[in-house]
Amino acid sequence: HRMRCKDGRLINVLGIAKAAPDETGELNHILFQFQDVTERRRTQAQIRQRELAYRGLVDNSIQGILVWSGQVLFVNDACCRMFGRSAEEFLGREDVRNFYHPDEHERLKEFATLHSQGAVARRRFEIRALRKDGSTLWLEQMGSVVEWNGKPALQIVMIDITERKNAEERLAGREKVYRDLFERAPVAMYRAADRKLIQVNDAFEKLLGYTSDEVLGKTRRDLMPSNDASHTPHFRELIAENTESPAIEHRMIRKDGTQIWVHTSYSLVPGDDGQESEMIVHLQDVTSRREAEQEVKRREALYRHLVEDSLQGFMITGPGGKPLFVNDVCARMYGYSSDEILALPSTLQLFFPGEWPRLKRFIDARAAGDDSIR
Repeated sequence: HRMRCKDGRLINVLGIAKAAPDETGELNHILFQFQDVTERRRTQAQIRQRELAYRGLVDNSIQGILVWSGQVLFVNDACCRMFGRSAEEFLGREDVRNFYHPDEHERLKEFATLHSQGAVARRRFEIRALRKDGSTLWLEQMGSVVEWNGKPALQIVMIDITERKNAEERLAGREKVYRDLFERAPVAMYRAADRKLIQVNDAFEKLLGYTSDEVLGKTRRDLMPSNDASHTPHFRELIAENTESPAIEHRMIRKDGTQIWVHTSYSLVPGDDGQESEMIVHLQDVTSRREAEQEVKRREALYRHLVEDSLQGFMITGPGGKPLFVNDVCARMYGYSSDEILALPSTLQLFFPGEWPRLKRFIDARAAGDDSIR
């Protein structure tokens, strides 16, 4: 009880009273013993206050907490919510393995054995658990040995990482799809970082004849003829020049030494910080087209040489008789220069007006594909 001191202070005292004999031996006296327990009461109050504070932290924590030593001794509300169960369904349970995915039972058994042997150290791990409705959740748990009512116990702190694991699985699935698309694409492709090849697909190996191991670490210019390499701009130079369509054509050397023409384009892949970290480059074999273009140019030059050096006059007209080409011989026949004839709106002006109707019928018929009119 409390007692008031002379100075007005209140103290807590523990009092003991017992009967005591007087000088005649009769129990006519009462012996009082007092002990000042003010400090002890203050300490006990502080302990209770701390316990309430810690209990509030544990009960209101977003982390699940479970204490086990032969059976479940304590479980907080967050743990119950994670598993979709009440505290009564946990407390007193000796075997908690049924709260976890069957594939995790063996690991839990080994962990319990280590705990019984006092060999459990503080450790963090990921594990699959089961909600009451049978659905699976992923937990990140950390187990440590604590003292509970004077005895060692296993405390498990857990957080629900199901959403993160599902996101990781979705990301892994998308990465697999993109990887398969890259590797199986019919167009030759490679990934490059710091201008060096870090991955090539099957079509690239087929196009140039190299295996992946033979080209990884090389640059695009390492696979080009030296003359082309020195005159071909880097993709980053094209970006710096604000080129709208940074695609170029150049030659590349196949493993057998032959050279092919490729149309090269790229797409940038941003990194986590939003900056470009690598690029994916597409290669299209345009050797046949380039050779065909060269052949067309060669033939055009040949035919132009034959026409310009011919003793006959040649003229090519477009719709409505507009002159498109005339050689020097033809121009001299009419007493004009080639430029003067090409400036005329129609070749009809080179003929006698009486011939215009017949010439117009001839031009229109030829334009329509009719070769019968002469």
